[in-house]
Amino acid sequence: MARNLAAYPFPWRANERHLRDSARDILDAVARSSEVLDRTRALHRPSLTEKTTESLLDWRLVSREWVASGEHRWLIPDLTGHSSLTTHEEDHIRIQTILPGFQPAEAQASAASVEAALAPILPFSHSPTLGFLTTSLTNVGTGMRLSVFVHAPGLEAHGNLPSILRGARSLGCAVRGLFGEGSAVEGSLYQISNSTTFGNTAEETVSRLLQVVRYLITAERGARKREFGTPEGQSKLTAAVKKSLETIGREDATPSQLLAHVSVLRLGASEGLLAAKLTDTSAWLAIAGASGFAPGTADTERGRFEAVRRTAALRQALRVHLK
Repeated sequence: MARNLAAYPFPWRANERHLRDSARDILDAVARSSEVLDRTRALHRPSLTEKTTESLLDWRLVSREWVASGEHRWLIPDLTGHSSLTTHEEDHIRIQTILPGFQPAEAQASAASVEAALAPILPFSHSPTLGFLTTSLTNVGTGMRLSVFVHAPGLEAHGNLPSILRGARSLGCAVRGLFGEGSAVEGSLYQISNSTTFGNTAEETVSRLLQVVRYLITAERGARKREFGTPEGQSKLTAAVKKSLETIGREDATPSQLLAHVSVLRLGASEGLLAAKLTDTSAWLAIAGASGFAPGTADTERGRFEAVRRTAALRQALRVHLK
């Protein structure tokens, strides 16, 4: 959920004084709305270590753009641990909520509660005709992006995923890779999001996304039954799971390769071939996904170090969850 302060230019036009003063106003507002956000745990970007930054990126609490630079950038978590607020990325304020499972309506409500706590203290940039004003024209209106991550190996194997995704786009949804706009699809993981923010209420956006994703989930379950529900399908999947476990055990892999293995293992867990909870696989994805792994660095010294480090971490996580 993107918001800008009416009293200041957007971040891309703001000077150092604007950024400093707007950050101060946001932190003061957070302190006055302490029943929602926890200023005592606020993280200042310049004070973060590289290890902490990588962890925040892996768990999607911040973006690469937020990490890149900015003296007056802050990350402030809420009291539940589900929501957070960042300052001065693309807009003055970005409120984010991440929930497990299929809870888009609950995620929207949680982010809205943070926004509602700040709105009486911080006048936001708003037009009676356009809605909330944002740096990007595509976010004007509700200023809200709602996404669901879907694991669709069954539809990929069955071959009818492209037609289903075309249907999702025709209903006003964007389909992206695991890391959002501009990212390629890896590990059969798709991000389904609303593509418009103008002309719809938040409730209408939630309702439309729910319809699209429920249809996709039903189609994926049917495809898995057809592809992996037979003895032959189970045998092929069992062999693929075994191969991924063996490969992870003996070879260091890039994040892209690790995601492919995690995709197979997650499918194996969902089909009852691995004694692991699906909730465990969020940790696997955080290790393998490497949203902080800069493109084009796989063959560099840093890239090779990351491959070794992340593969070792995934091996350890698998030992814990699969013992």
